Amino acid sequence: MENRPIIFLIDDDQISIAGVSRLLSSSKIRLITGTDAGLRDLNPHAFPKRLLDLVRVERPALILTEVLYGDHDMLNVFMRARDMLEANPVVVLSERDQPIFMARAVAVGARDFLSKRLPVQQLKQAILDASTQASATGQVEFAKMRSLIFEREDPFESRYSLTRRESQVLRHLRFGLSNQEVSASLGLSLETVKEHVQNLLRKTSMEDRIQFATHPDFVETTLV
Repeated sequence: MENRPIIFLIDDDQISIAGVSRLLSSSKIRLITGTDAGLRDLNPHAFPKRLLDLVRVERPALILTEVLYGDHDMLNVFMRARDMLEANPVVVLSERDQPIFMARAVAVGARDFLSKRLPVQQLKQAILDASTQASATGQVEFAKMRSLIFEREDPFESRYSLTRRESQVLRHLRFGLSNQEVSASLGLSLETVKEHVQNLLRKTSMEDRIQFATHPDFVETTLV
């Protein structure tokens, strides 16, 4: 039986599926789409289990996913199944390449984030590199986002007398991430994240967590 590396493609846009198929046609990659795997019409409860079962059986070299797949928020799916990402790298391939989606992809542990608007050869090389565990070669914006979220130096730390952990939580909140995404990203319990959020609100005198992503003092502008 031929042993070819497998890429799962979770995308319901037929043009994108055809495009990725053409990109990889000259490689030794075997492409399995969500439709091929019977994922498209599953309900929110059955979908994650079916995907995990497929990953265990097929052991793909890479999971290539859109942000949204039908009614499924794929970043939420992977946030709840982070063990899947340890052995099976996930790369987001999306037309939704705004900072909020890149930040969410960082938080859930995605290996890379590729815009569907990337030049064809760059896109192909980034997918092949990710499938062979090579260094990410996708968008510099994603690498910059990862640095912004996890960098140690933070001007707000001294300004508001924040602890190091509070500073880390704040960097996530500034990109609009949920408590669950902060919890997954930093390996903290949900209750601990909520406690840090309350401390941040008190120390910064913000009225609610939304202001961390909208108030002029906190809005991150260096990606644009």
